[in-house]
Amino acid sequence: MQKNRNTKLLTAFSLLFVLAMSPLAVASAQTSNTVSTDASSSANVTASGSSSTSSSTEDSKKDKVKDRLEKIRADIAEKAKKRLEEKRDLRHDKRDFRPTIAFSGETSGWAVIDGKAYKSTITLRDGKAAKIGEHQWRVAVNGTISIEDESFDVHLKGKVQGKRHGGAIVLLHGTIINEERKIALGGYVALTNVDNTFALAFTKAGFKGERYDFFQVGHVTTSQLTTADVSSQQSRDDMVSFRATISVE
Repeated sequence: MQKNRNTKLLTAFSLLFVLAMSPLAVASAQTSNTVSTDASSSANVTASGSSSTSSSTEDSKKDKVKDRLEKIRADIAEKAKKRLEEKRDLRHDKRDFRPTIAFSGETSGWAVIDGKAYKSTITLRDGKAAKIGEHQWRVAVNGTISIEDESFDVHLKGKVQGKRHGGAIVLLHGTIINEERKIALGGYVALTNVDNTFALAFTKAGFKGERYDFFQVGHVTTSQLTTADVSSQQSRDDMVSFRATISVE
């Protein structure tokens, strides 16, 4: 009898212990589940943020490359347009080249070749100029270029373009006579205090695909050119216009 009572008491204590521990177990399980869920959410947010940042960086790089390519295409298109316009101008000028001004002149100084300066002169003769636009002139001229003891005759053509703040750019290109080799000259023209006389400087030259620095200074003298197609009055007017080109502001 005593033994049965003890057994019943032990069973009752066991049930009470189980009931007492059950809330703690449930709370522990809930806490563990919450921590796991929060960690997973945090990991997902971090991964999402990292992915978003990486995607944003890639998009930025792509936009920069795209902008650069568009700029390159625009530059190429602009250069092609200018070349086409220049070719059209040249074709037009060849048909309608009616010079109204004659000029001649000479420059002297130095030609820099392979880093060394050599005494040099450029003589211009039989020059002719025709107005082709506002402050724009087409020119053709024969000449002789001398560097130290060597000289060669050239036939050149090109343009004189007035600059915004005075003076004008001179660009000439042509061939060495009897050799058919191409040559180019570039420089500037400026006003002087002598009527019909302008300061002339050549600063660069191109020959056989190479570019050279020139330090050539001199002058060019203009005069009226009257032909069957050009009246004396037109020639005088163009003389005034040419001076205005050089002094344009």
